[in-house]
Formats: sequence, C-alpha cells, structure tokens
Amino acid sequence: MIFTTAYDEHALTAFELHALDYLLKPFSRERFVDAVEHALANSAPASVGTALEALQQQDSGEPLTRVLVRDQGKIFPLRVDVIEHLRSDNKYTALTSRGRSFLVRLPIASFEQRLDPARFLKLQRGSIVNLDFVESMTPDDNSQLVVLMRDGTRLTASREVSKRLREQSL
Repeated sequence: MIFTTAYDEHALTAFELHALDYLLKPFSRERFVDAVEHALANSAPASVGTALEALQQQDSGEPLTRVLVRDQGKIFPLRVDVIEHLRSDNKYTALTSRGRSFLVRLPIASFEQRLDPARFLKLQRGSIVNLDFVESMTPDDNSQLVVLMRDGTRLTASREVSKRLREQSL
C-alpha cells in the first residue's frame, strides 16, 4: 500500500497501517515510479495475486461489500450492508450507518455502479438509500415521494423515481 496525501501529519498513521511508502503531494513522476517499483519489489507473490483478484472483482461489476472510512484518526472497513443512506455533493459523499456519518472524498457516482441494485435505490442525483432501512414513503404536495428513513432522515425522490416507485407498488 502506498499512501498519498497533501498533509505530512498522516505519515505515522500510514506506516502504522503498514504502508510501503508515503508520497507527499505534490510529488514528481519520478518519485511516484520509485514508490511503485519499491512496492512491487517488496510484495510477496500471494499479496500481488490478491491485489489482482481485487482489481478483477472491481472490473467484473461485482457489488461492493466494504468501504474504507476514516474516523477519529483511524481507518476501518465499513460493511456496505450497514450503510443506511449516502448523500453527496460534487466531491464528497457522506455514508450514514448506525447513527454516525462518515465523509468519504469520492463522488456518489463512484458508489452508484458498485452498489447492489436489489438493496440500494438512487432517489436523485445526490442521494442513495438502502431499502432495508426505509421506514416509509409518502407523496408530498408535488407528488414526489418523501422517504422516511428509520433514523428519522427524510429524503425526497426525484419525480421520475417517484413515478417509477408508485408504478411498482401493488
């Protein structure tokens, strides 16, 4: 694992997590190549195979099962099935799980194609819900569905999604 960041105060954490190298932004192409060569030279064949399998799994369209999140200076895997909803602006996505919110520096589109469509529903451009955590859906004055999550969060579905959900309900 090679960490890259613009903040040098994270170096100790990176090496505690067994990073092979640490690149402080901005870094040169030469420095990047050195770090990759160092990582490849110090990787056991089994770990390279595991990394390749993980990349192939990502490309195969398999649903995402875990996301690495940061909280109080620690990085840990968060199981996707416990994520209640995702909300995003252009750069960041807030993942809500068990009453806590974790900010990830990725756009929501990075998650959208990798989430299980049987479980996750895109309500509009900036929000996705886990249907397992939806309490109810009620129409508002504009005939758009307002989704009430078990944690009390209310999210409004787009007109198109609202129409599709009403058509699917029995």
